[in-house]
Amino acid sequence: SLIEKEVEADTRKLESFEAFKRVTDDEATDGGRGGMSLRAIAREQLGSEQRWGDIYDLNPQFKPDERVPAGTELKMPRDARNR
Repeated sequence: SLIEKEVEADTRKLESFEAFKRVTDDEATDGGRGGMSLRAIAREQLGSEQRWGDIYDLNPQFKPDERVPAGTELKMPRDARNR
């Protein structure tokens, strides 16, 4: 039925979102995987993970769903805490 197809499509979206969130969610430690997501860097340096796009705009070589390797120097917005 049409409703079942809509529910299935929404479920696929949720599953892909959950996968994205798992990859990009960071805790205080990175579990030995190295690096941080743009969201975590934004939360730490700009006060809000919602500002990850500001960092991405300055560093488009890093994909939003991948971790930035530890030790990488990023271009940061002027209002970043530790420029």
